[in-house]
Amino acid sequence: MRTNWAKHALAGGGAAIGTMIFEFNTPGIGRIAARAGAEFIVFDMEHTGWSIETIRMFMATTR
Repeated sequence: MRTNWAKHALAGGGAAIGTMIFEFNTPGIGRIAARAGAEFIVFDMEHTGWSIETIRMFMATTR
């Protein structure tokens, strides 16, 4: 099982830095956010027209 570094940091009293994505519908956004230092990403489906298929694509390409 992979370690969830964001949960690990929070459980130890630390902080986790992440980002919220709602504009860029590209498969590479997970890699871009990771290279920028994000430890987690929140994908916003409320304020976008993204379908569950779009979120599935993000999940497949962001891990």
